[in-house]
Amino acid sequence: MEPFIISISLNPAWQKIYLFSSFSFNKVNRVKKILSCAAGKGVNVARTITQLKGKVICLGYIGGKQGLKFKDYLEKEKIPAEVVEIGSDLRICTTLIDEATGNITEITEPGGFVSTGEKVLFKQIFNYYIFKASALVLSGTIPPGESMEIYNELINLAKQRGVLTFLDTSGEAARKSLLASPDIFKVNRAELGEICGKDIKSKEEIVSEAWKLKKIYGVKTILITNGASEVVGVTDKDSYLVIPPKVKVINSIGSGDAFSAGYIYSFIKHRLVEESLLVGTACGTANTLNYLPGQVLTDDLDKIRKNLELQKI
Repeated sequence: MEPFIISISLNPAWQKIYLFSSFSFNKVNRVKKILSCAAGKGVNVARTITQLKGKVICLGYIGGKQGLKFKDYLEKEKIPAEVVEIGSDLRICTTLIDEATGNITEITEPGGFVSTGEKVLFKQIFNYYIFKASALVLSGTIPPGESMEIYNELINLAKQRGVLTFLDTSGEAARKSLLASPDIFKVNRAELGEICGKDIKSKEEIVSEAWKLKKIYGVKTILITNGASEVVGVTDKDSYLVIPPKVKVINSIGSGDAFSAGYIYSFIKHRLVEESLLVGTACGTANTLNYLPGQVLTDDLDKIRKNLELQKI
C-alpha cells in the first residue's frame, strides 16, 4: 500500500515571480517576464511529492479572490488539497530575479487572520485525515490568529496514531514545536544558529549543535541544509554529509521544501537515512533549475543523483 503523506500549509501564498534582465534599487526597472503559482512551504512540499508520484494531501487555510485562484491552480496541477476558507485574503509573495547578477530577492506579505471557528474546522479536517496517514510534514510560518502551539499539538496527535512527523519551521514556532519531539527536524544553517543562539560556520559546529538539540528535545534525526553547499544529516547512530554538484541556479526559492519532500518521500518508503538524504538533496538541487518553487524534473533528478557525494562524518 502506497504511504500517504499529509503536508500542512497554514500560511500559503500566491507566488509572483518577476524576471529582470537587470535590476537596480532607486530606479525604474522594467519587468522582462512574470510567472505565478500557488505556493507556500507546505504547498511546495506537496507539489514535489506529487511530481515524485507520491500520495499526498495538502491541508491549510486560504481566503478571498487570491484563494480561489490558488485552489484552481492546485486542481490544475492535480495536487490534492483540502482547505478552510477564511475571511482574510490569501497573501502574495513576490520574487525578484536579476538575471544579470543572479541575485534573488523575496518579498513576503503577512498571512491573513484565522478566526476561532476557522481553527476548529481545520482541526476537524486534520483529525479525519491523520487516521489515514503514514507521515505528517509541518512546514512554514504560523498565520496571525493561529496558536504558536499548533504544530506542537498536531505532532502529538500524529504520534498518538503512530504517524511519522517531520518539522520544518524556525524561530518561536520551532522552539515550541520541538517540545513535542518530532521524529525529524529540518532546518537551515542560519535557522539552527538562531535556535542555538550562536553564529554557526563550520560542519563541525553544525554537527555539534544538532547533537545538543537532539539531546534536549528527543528528536531522532536533524537535517541541516546550507544553500547550494552541503547537506548534513545527524541521526542517533551516525552523521552524514552530502555534497551536491555545482549547477547554474535559476531560482533557489522552494529548494528547501523540495529537499524536505524528497527526503520524506524516500524515508517513508524505505526507512534508509542515506538513501533519503540523496533523494532529498537531488530534489533540492533540481528545484534550483526551475523558475517555479517545488518543481523537479525527472531528467534533472537522474543527472544530479549521479553526481552526489555522500560521506559519513
